[in-house]
Amino acid sequence: YQRRVRGAKIPPKPTTHKEEEPTREEPKVPEPTPEPTPEPEPMEESSEEEEVEVDNTGVIEGEQLMELPMGDSNKEVGEEDMDKSSSLRGQAMCAMGDGNTDEAMKLFGEAIGCNPHSAVLFAKRAQLLLRIKKPVNVIRDADRALSLNPDNALAHKCKGKALRLLGKWEESALALAAGQKCDYDDDTQELLKTIVRPNAEKLRQARLKKESSRRERAHKEKLERIRSAKEARQKAYEEEKEREKAEFEGMGGMPGGMPGGMG
Repeated sequence: YQRRVRGAKIPPKPTTHKEEEPTREEPKVPEPTPEPTPEPEPMEESSEEEEVEVDNTGVIEGEQLMELPMGDSNKEVGEEDMDKSSSLRGQAMCAMGDGNTDEAMKLFGEAIGCNPHSAVLFAKRAQLLLRIKKPVNVIRDADRALSLNPDNALAHKCKGKALRLLGKWEESALALAAGQKCDYDDDTQELLKTIVRPNAEKLRQARLKKESSRRERAHKEKLERIRSAKEARQKAYEEEKEREKAEFEGMGGMPGGMPGGMG
């Protein structure tokens, strides 16, 4: 038996103090490295750059403009000028009929100097220039004639034939058709039907195809930009949610930075 000692106190059971947990530092969430935006794949070029096969028989290179008298557009033409211009025109037509090109050119220039407001004179000289295959100069005279008289059939037809010599088929077709409306002739119609219009139509169809291809490509590129922008926004949203989640878990999962389980 154990003897009890009066007045003695049993020392209390020692209590163990739980060591305080060190404050957890908020983990650093590494910033995500942005991925480069992929470049849209280049669209394959369609056959829009393919050359259109047209009949360029007779097409020539354009020449330099000649120094020809164009007259003073501000000149006031009197009756005497009109008479002299008419006489010179007749002489020029005779020289032209005789095949004397240089003389005819000189006389037409003098006639234009007397009456620079005559569409017929410019149209006739354009006709002479067309004979010696000077299409660039033909177009200049024809344009001046048409500025004085838009319904001058000869000017329209000379311009159309000059454009045909330069291989400008669509413009040629328009000019020749305009001339036919003013004064129809079978030879011009045959030129339109057999050579000019077929070539012009080929070029027109090729141009329409090219324009359609460009519109289609632009539409595809627009859709690709919209898709890329949408994906970039979605990716940024998801990355932001991941950062918020990491920050929340780093604070112990409770608002205010309090560890879970502590009140």
